Amino acid sequence: MNRLSDKRWKSNPIRVSIPCRKCGEKSAELYQYAKGGFIKAKCSVCGADNLFSKDELKLLTPYPCPKCNREMEPEQLEEDYNNACYYCKNCDSYIRLADLIPD
Repeated sequence: MNRLSDKRWKSNPIRVSIPCRKCGEKSAELYQYAKGGFIKAKCSVCGADNLFSKDELKLLTPYPCPKCNREMEPEQLEEDYNNACYYCKNCDSYIRLADLIPD
């Protein structure tokens, strides 16, 4: 399995919002809060700031693979210390979600 990484992703990060655990609005934006791939979801409506959980992976939409342009699926991979990642079965490659979203 190959980890894909590009420093340019952080200069133009994707914006990902999920439903807030506290108020239920789809207004909790994901961001990397610490090195190592740790992610939180900050709600713009109620201000809740929660750790992103593996149960919330199912809320993420697929991401296009930079190598083959097929859909990468959100998964939690043991290969990368159980970080949330996008995995491409076609290329056997992955991208850490934290590499794609803002700090």
